[in-house]
Amino acid sequence: MLEQVYCPTRCLYRLDAGLKKIKASDAIGIRAPGVARTEGQSTFSDDVFRIELCGPMKNHLSVIDVPGIFRTITEGLTIEENKLLVKGMVRRYIENPRTTILAVLPTNVDIATIETLDLTAKVCQSNRR
Repeated sequence: MLEQVYCPTRCLYRLDAGLKKIKASDAIGIRAPGVARTEGQSTFSDDVFRIELCGPMKNHLSVIDVPGIFRTITEGLTIEENKLLVKGMVRRYIENPRTTILAVLPTNVDIATIETLDLTAKVCQSNRR
């Protein structure tokens, strides 16, 4: 049975304690969308959006959405620690040999500049994941 559903930009539903609605940003300790970052408050979290499917007659499948790697700090929104947190999170998932990587890329950017593809190529040289 599904225990938790996370929706970081809107709200968090906990199904294990009845259907209780709370702000996801409060639950994971990040700033809410449209609100300026305050001192010590992060824009990103190690928590991820995850959909899990499992059951007695099914194989376990998790679909996880991690933030994209970014290089430029946006004043009032992101800080250097956010860059490191996001890159570390992406790296941890890429390094897991059970991970199937689906990289969603913008069409208006040169593919040679996408850092996620570079990280993936270094970890998975066979390009089979």
